[in-house]
Amino acid sequence: MLWEGGVVKLPPAYAGLSVGDVVERLCGLCLEVRDVERGYILVFRTLKMGVENLARLISELCRGR
Repeated sequence: MLWEGGVVKLPPAYAGLSVGDVVERLCGLCLEVRDVERGYILVFRTLKMGVENLARLISELCRGR
């Protein structure tokens, strides 16, 4: 999840919501990474897919910025 100024930008399903609202909905295990301009919240979910498919998914999501 990408956010700026406390408002979610990506993924589109949560765009416009506050970070707090999305974290409450999604987070069991989360990691927050911030810099001066923006922050990312990584939500960890159990996935049943191979490493190659996971790498493709991450690549597609990162290009969506």
